[in-house]
Amino acid sequence: MPKRNCLCLLFLIAALASSPVTAEEMEPLPLPLVKKPIDHIIAIVNEDVITEKEFTEAIKTATKRLQSQGVQIPDDPKPLHNQVLETIITKRIQLQHAKEIGLDINDNEVDETVNRIADENKMTLSEFSSVLEKDGIGMEKFRQEIRDEMIISRLRDRETKAQVNVTDGEVENFLRTQDTSSIGSDEYRLGHILVAVTENMN
Repeated sequence: MPKRNCLCLLFLIAALASSPVTAEEMEPLPLPLVKKPIDHIIAIVNEDVITEKEFTEAIKTATKRLQSQGVQIPDDPKPLHNQVLETIITKRIQLQHAKEIGLDINDNEVDETVNRIADENKMTLSEFSSVLEKDGIGMEKFRQEIRDEMIISRLRDRETKAQVNVTDGEVENFLRTQDTSSIGSDEYRLGHILVAVTENMN
């Protein structure tokens, strides 16, 4: 190779080596693939799903609640798991039905209930929120649980009132019967009224 060509080649290599390489000119390296854990579906309730994460959290909550009440957790967890799953499904069905009929609880009602719970525990709302955080329950999650329980409670009250429905015709028939049976008689018939009481009542 001629000497002149060698010198030109050396100058070219030196120029390439001394020229800075910008970030735009560099080909980005492929990022490592990060596998995210898959949240499996445990059950399907109509168009809604119950995930494994939700199920696991519900089991932890139920276990902690039973332990706080002094209840011994059985060695076989299957009965408890089945009961927790059944509770979640029932709750989900009730909430779906409440949504269908337009039954809802507004934020003000939730605020009043949360504030009352904090007062009953002799805490400010900030202190109560801190206690929830220590137990692994955020305030937003707690508020949603309160809202769900209030909706279900109102739904049950509504269904109970719907079942106890006495028509005007039934009232008139009853009064007519009472008027007829009381003619010429001083005898009074007392019906038996069943009153449900709690075990703590004397």
